[in-house]
Amino acid sequence: MKTSISLISSIKYTKKLGVFGSLFLNFSVFASCEAEALRLFRLAAEELPQ
Repeated sequence: MKTSISLISSIKYTKKLGVFGSLFLNFSVFASCEAEALRLFRLAAEELPQ
């Protein structure tokens, strides 16, 4: 019984997060390869005309 209640509440929580949850997941993935991403970002910034 407790399991189904926690499952329902977690589903509600996930729905409430919605976009924010997916953004957070994307951020987690980004943070795991942050150094590489920052390096690429700097390279791209150098490519742009000042």
